[in-house]
Amino acid sequence: MYTVASYRRAIARACLETGIPACNPHGLRHKAASETRREFGEGTTRLILGHSRIDTTRLYGELDQVKAAEAMGNIG
Repeated sequence: MYTVASYRRAIARACLETGIPACNPHGLRHKAASETRREFGEGTTRLILGHSRIDTTRLYGELDQVKAAEAMGNIG
């Protein structure tokens, strides 16, 4: 059984051992939610995450749009 701190340390250790950039539990949840939302839609993602309101789930998509706008700004 993991505590919040031991879970965070396990993720950090796994990142270090595999040579990928460090991440945290929130970042992993966000990435999974964003990918699930793109592939399966808001309703399915809301159920998986346990959100009672779809507005909460929509935050994940809005952040992706911000990143897309930043990327386009960098590209020109």
